[in-house]
Amino acid sequence: WTERGRLVVSFHWYPSGGDSSVSSLKRWIGSARDLSNKFGGPPLWLTEYYQETREDTARFLSLSAELGCDAVTYWHYADTNYTGSDGWYKGDCGVYQNTVDWDTWRAYEATVANGTYWGARITGAAGGKMDVLELVPPMAASAFPSAGSEFGWAAGGLSKL
Repeated sequence: WTERGRLVVSFHWYPSGGDSSVSSLKRWIGSARDLSNKFGGPPLWLTEYYQETREDTARFLSLSAELGCDAVTYWHYADTNYTGSDGWYKGDCGVYQNTVDWDTWRAYEATVANGTYWGARITGAAGGKMDVLELVPPMAASAFPSAGSEFGWAAGGLSKL
């Protein structure tokens, strides 16, 4: 499959304990590269990751590419002006951290039944951001100046893993 260009190694970066540091990302990409090498070296695709701010989302997108990912997906895009929320949903479905506001749920349920609903804040629908791509730095080294040579930055950018 690799020889015919039909294989890609897709992975997510959601580190345990919330360690979303540069060194954590570098370790995860290294592990993905190790797996890729077992299959003949297909491309690496970081298909999901999450950062709290637009700026950090942009910086880690750039860094992921410079650390060896062939593709990176910024998948939390949401038109928050349109939705009026921080995600891919409009309105409220009444479910909050494993509790249910039944009056709100019944109102939401009616919109599902009549086809007017627009998603709900469940299963990762929140945390969306707009205008992230305009913040992606041309070189991740400029976004993480304190990381220094510990992570392989040289005058021309990052060294390969």
